Amino acid sequence: KHRGAKCITLKECKNIEIDNFNMTNIYGYGIHLRKTTQAVLKNIHFQDFTRLDATGSGTSIGITFTEADNVVLDNYTHINGDGLSIECNQSSNIVMNNLLINNTKVPFVFGTNASDQSEERNKNIKINNLVVTGTTSKSECALRLNYIYGMVIENFDIDKRIETLVDIESTDIIFKNGKFGEPMRKPY
Repeated sequence: KHRGAKCITLKECKNIEIDNFNMTNIYGYGIHLRKTTQAVLKNIHFQDFTRLDATGSGTSIGITFTEADNVVLDNYTHINGDGLSIECNQSSNIVMNNLLINNTKVPFVFGTNASDQSEERNKNIKINNLVVTGTTSKSECALRLNYIYGMVIENFDIDKRIETLVDIESTDIIFKNGKFGEPMRKPY
């Protein structure tokens, strides 16, 4: 059982491959790619992530991309988590295929809600074959989109809504062949 801040952190790395990686009963965070390029993550399975402390605060994160470029995530499963499954900030050319996310609080966050990042957007994001079920927070969305320049999500079934948290323009977002379980809300 991992008790540190992040189980795997790769910073300023190139040509990385992580294949057939399973983590269960994790406290904290899974994988963080920061300023990492040309990475392939395949057959990643996370189960039972938590970061709640005695007061009930804190959140876990399965995978974080921060200023990452040219990354492929293929065959990813995240089951049971009290926080985010995938967080993507200021990253580009990210391809995600065959994702199953079940019973997490907020499955996806693209961009934070900090207004000072208007020039540091996620660019060229592609997601194919995505299933999100059992989103646990009744007030949360399944997909939070902020600061996006170019995104395609194809072949998806998402149990809750998408939303934006900030009034920052995102452009060129395409959804193909899929459904959301709730209508989108206006930014707030």
